[in-house]
Formats: sequence, C-alpha cells, structure tokens
Amino acid sequence: MFSREKYRIQTNTLNNSALFFSISNLLVMLDLKSKKILLIEDYPVMRKAIRDMLYSLDVVTLIEAENGQKAINAMQAQKFDIVLCDYNLGEGKNGLQVLEEARFNKLLPSTSAFIMVTAEQVQSMVISAMENKPDEYLTKPFTAHLLLTRLERTFERKLLFKQVDAAINTENYPLAIKYCDQLLADSPKKTHTAVLKKRAELAIHIKDYSTAQHIYQDILEQRELNWALLGIAQIHYLQGNTEEAIGIFQEIISKYPMTMEAYDLLAQSYEAKEQHREAQEALHKAVQLSPQTILRQRKLVTIANKTGDLETAEIACKAAVVLGKYSVHKNSNDFSNLAQIFQKSDKKTEALETLQSMRKEFPNDPNAELRAAIAESEIYQTMGQAEQAEAAFNEALSISKQYDQVLDKEIKLEMSKACYQNNQEEMANALVQQLVKSHIDDDSFIDQINAMHSVIGRESHADELINATRQELIHINNEGVKLYKEEKFVEAIAVFAKAFKAMPENKTIILNMTKIILHNIKVSGCTKENMAEAKFYINKAKKLGIAEYKLHSIQMEYTKLVHNFNKAASK
Repeated sequence: MFSREKYRIQTNTLNNSALFFSISNLLVMLDLKSKKILLIEDYPVMRKAIRDMLYSLDVVTLIEAENGQKAINAMQAQKFDIVLCDYNLGEGKNGLQVLEEARFNKLLPSTSAFIMVTAEQVQSMVISAMENKPDEYLTKPFTAHLLLTRLERTFERKLLFKQVDAAINTENYPLAIKYCDQLLADSPKKTHTAVLKKRAELAIHIKDYSTAQHIYQDILEQRELNWALLGIAQIHYLQGNTEEAIGIFQEIISKYPMTMEAYDLLAQSYEAKEQHREAQEALHKAVQLSPQTILRQRKLVTIANKTGDLETAEIACKAAVVLGKYSVHKNSNDFSNLAQIFQKSDKKTEALETLQSMRKEFPNDPNAELRAAIAESEIYQTMGQAEQAEAAFNEALSISKQYDQVLDKEIKLEMSKACYQNNQEEMANALVQQLVKSHIDDDSFIDQINAMHSVIGRESHADELINATRQELIHINNEGVKLYKEEKFVEAIAVFAKAFKAMPENKTIILNMTKIILHNIKVSGCTKENMAEAKFYINKAKKLGIAEYKLHSIQMEYTKLVHNFNKAASK
C-alpha cells in the first residue's frame, strides 16, 4: 500500500540544483590512479593539453582516440571508468553519436562517467548535447580543479545509486525499488529529491502510476520542478487522460521551453487524438531548438507526410539522412522515404538519384536493395517507362524470395503493396497473411497493414485476414491453456511450438510457450536441453522488443532455475 507520508519531503531539500548534490557520508576522495580513462579529442594540441592535465591529477591508465570510430573500437575492447569526449571530432562521428552508440550497444557500464567537452556555446548544440544526458558537460577552457570537482560530483551520484542501477541493469525492478526506499530511509535528506525522482520513474516503468503520481504531487506541493510536472503529464498520457496531458505539456513548454521531452510527449498526445497538424507543430518547434536528434527528425517526417506538408517532410528527411551517416540509428528507410517524398513532389530525377545514393551507402544490404527496387518500379511507372518499371519489379521479386528470412517486416509490407500493384495477387496475399499472423499483437504495425490496404482500396480484405488470424490465435491459446491446466505440459508445448513455426514473431505465442516450458522444467527437472530451449525463447522475446515488465517474472524464474541447475551440477 502506498503511503504519501513515506515519500513526503521537507521544503529545504528542494532546489533547482537538487540533482547535483554533495553526499557527506558517502564522499570518498576520488582516486584517479585506479580509473581507466578514455580521452576522445581530434585536435592534437588540445589532446596533449588535456592529457597533461590528467597526468597532473595522478592518472595512470589513459587511452587516447582522435575520432569517434576509434573511440567506439576502444570501448568495445575494454571497459572505461571515465570517458572524456569532445563534441566536435572532425570527419565521422561527433561526441553525441559516440555517446548514443555507447549507450545503445551497452558499452558504458552504469558505474562509468561520460563527460562531454566542447568549446562551442551555440544553443542548438548545447541543447542537443544535454538531451543525450552525459554525466557532466564541460566548456573549454577548463581547469584541472574544475574537472576533478565535476568528476567527484559524478561519482558521488553514481555511488549513491550504485545498487539501484545494478538492479535496473539486471531488469530486477522490485529490487531497484527496494534499494530506492532504503536510500530514502538511510541517506542524507539533501539526496532525497534525486532518489524520489528515480523512485517515481521506476514506478512508471512497472505501471504503478498511483505511486508515481503521489511522489510527483508531494514534490510539487513543496516547489515546482519541471521534471515533476513532466512526470504528472506523462502519467495522464499513459492512463489515457490525453486532454489533461496536453494541457500540462503545454504549460511545461511555456515555462521551461528547453524541456525537450515535453515536445515529444505533446506530439504523441496530439497523435493519440489524430490531431496531426498540432503534433507536427510541436515536433517542428522541437527540431528548431534541438536539430541533432535523428529519431525526432524521423517522427517529423512521418507526421508531415500525414498532413501532406511535403516541404517540411523533405527538410526533416534530409536532416535524418545527414544525421544517420555516422549514427548507430543509420537506416536505409530514410533514403527510401526521401525518394518517396521527391516522387510525391514530382521530383523524379532527385528521387532516382536518392535511391542510387542509398545503394552506395548500404552495399550488400538486402533491405536497402529491395527498397530501392520497389521504389524505382513505382517511379518508372509514374514516368510511363513500362520496361524499366517491370525490370525493377522483377529485381524486387528476386530479392524478396532470396532474402525472405532476413527482411524487415516494413519492407515486406512494401513488397506486398508492390505485388498488388503489379497483379501478383497470390504472392501479395501470402506476404500479408504471414505478416498478420506474425504481428497480430502489434497494434501499430496492424494499423500500417490497414493503411496500406486502404491506399490500394482493399480495406475489407485486410479486415478479413486480421479477424481470421485473431480467431486462430484465440483457438491456439485456448487449446494450449487447456492442456496446461490438465498438466499435459509436453502436449501444450507442442501446440505452441507448432504455432510458433507458423507465426515465429508472434509475441503472445512466444510468451505463453516460454511460461509453460519453465513450468515444465520446474515439474520434470532441469536438463541442458530444456534450459537451452527456454533461453532461446527468452532471447527471441527480447529481440522482438517485448516489454520488460512482461518478461520480468519469466527472467527471474529462469535465473532461479539456472542457479539451481548449476548448484546441482557442482555437487
């Protein structure tokens, strides 16, 4: 049961610098001798100056990288305690993209500190840098004393949240919450605001919206902080109270215009109400303030396409192409989207040139090759060049058949549309049927399937496929659950295994099958084979992006079984 009093805090603990605290009973003099440091700086003179500064602070282990890719290579080879990275790194990845990729590929342990360094003070660059949340941000020139002070501050925070972050990294959210509650009971009051922020975020993650809302409200009763307002608005959005969410997001943007997350969530709220022009306006303001975020530029492309604003879509898509060149989020879809925008704007030559650029940027990538062939077929058709259109479609058919197992679901949907448009109805139906079966529980993608059929005038056909698949899935679940309740676990597993073969990306089937496999292991005992089978489906679930809260109990059960199995094997 949630207790408001448990999380209530004193007025004097709340101030604008509440997240940057000094923890007297945790403070340990930072010993840089024991720290592995990576220095990323492209300018040799500046690199030497910072290197000398670090050596003056008794640094022993120092690795240097003069560009972003070498920095990533270094982080792949070993773990660093401190990464000191310049924003501008010349040709290739910039500092933001280094941080983005390091986080995306989990190259930075939660105990490591990433310090962004820059000589520039352009607002758009500063905001983009802060959006990526480096542990600290230093402006050149800086002194050894300032660097040491910032590092000490960073490691004080990391020491405070060490157990919490370790639990989060293993996806053990109940344990992370337990540690947060211990910190609130035992740590100095001046740290409570930061701990409460983390505690509320964890509550949202496990969908305990009531607890999160009470924490944020208690904080706001003492003093208005933008992140607490943002939390309240986010909870309204997640609970479907879209109008209330929109009002608070607008208030945040008015009072705290650099709170970039508010623009994204405002756009999402407008989208939920199908107010696409308002969503586009919110995102457009965001990219003007912080233009270096590729995922936001992509979202703006999608929204601008919906509103028919091809000029905005083109600008945002070009930005995504440029930002993607050295980004971990680089995707051929940005090129094909730009080609489609050019085509809609009657810029056929630019569209074809963009597709050729895509082929050069993504050599030996079947998804890129297929996207290019499909788009070229459509463009040539609109240009009245039937022979070239047919040749491009035949190329697309060949690629689709040869690389079926590795193609993205989105490109398969594009291929099904091309098949319908080229009178290949049998192949189109087979592609769509498989997509519906594999992704029936992915509402967003089912909407894309419906939208594609609407474009080609086949709405009823999509409805029939979707309804039939849902009925089939219900039948499979009922049959498997019935066998499970009768304790016929092997037979239940066989039912879901057969369904998995037909629908290898269906999340519901994978989750149910994994649960039954784990239960069967508990009843019949662990073997290398059944433990490997459980691990396979858990990894498959992760790869498909099944929500962490749905996987948590499964992973905990699997970890417990592994522990027992290893313990028994060691005797």
